[in-house]
Formats: sequence, C-alpha cells, structure tokens
Amino acid sequence: TEIYTLSLHDSLPIYEFVNMASEINKEAIESGRCEISLGDVRSLPFEDESIDIVTAFETIYFWNDIEECFKEIYRVLKKGGQFLICNEVSSMKRRDVKKLAHMIEMEVYTPDDLTRMLGKLGFNFEYHLDRKQQVVFIARK
Repeated sequence: TEIYTLSLHDSLPIYEFVNMASEINKEAIESGRCEISLGDVRSLPFEDESIDIVTAFETIYFWNDIEECFKEIYRVLKKGGQFLICNEVSSMKRRDVKKLAHMIEMEVYTPDDLTRMLGKLGFNFEYHLDRKQQVVFIARK
C-alpha cells in the first residue's frame, strides 16, 4: 500500500507542511509505503484509475476551481475508489464562520453544493451532517 499526500495552503510556507508531513510519516516513507509530494489537485501526477482512496480533511475550502479538482480526483480514482471529504464547516449561518471565511478567503460548501458537484461527475455518495453542521462525504466512483 502506498500513500501519497499533496498539500497546498497559503497560511504557512508550503515547505512547513511538507516538513511536518514528512516527519509524521517518517517510518512509512523509509519503508517505501508513503511519498510526500507537493502539487495541485487540478493536475494530479498520477495515472488514470490508479488510486484507491483520496481524502480531503478541512482543505476543499481553499481549492480553486473546485469542480475541476473533483474531475481530476474522479480521473485518478480506480473503479470503486473512494473520495472522503471531512469539513468542520458546511454552512455560513454561524457568525464565527462568516467572519473566518472573509478573513482567510475560504469557500464554504453546503451538503447541497457538494451533492450537486459530485453527482454531476457520476460519483455515488452518502454523507452525514451532525448538529454542529460538520459534514463527512464518502463518494465512490
């Protein structure tokens, strides 16, 4: 099993994220089970239908051209592959979220937004929304 990680975020210099991920995954990297890469989700450096699972924990808020990103994820996933999205925020109704979204230029996607985008690409999916408006999507190709 190989694990690939891509991260791109403007709040810290990107090398800090790469260094942290490399340190956390040191054993897996040394054993050849993990590779940390820097990239853009709109242009993933993987062959078509070559990845079993893609995860996005608290990141899609910052992706440019999110529908293009989802298309690229669909491209690299194997048949039956899974795309897991975990978002602590899925609504602009909370005052703290409104303020934060404007301060750090993040886009908040509702379950309806994600349902529309993922469904349009052909993903089968289910999601869970808790009382705090935290959402988990599991999309399958």
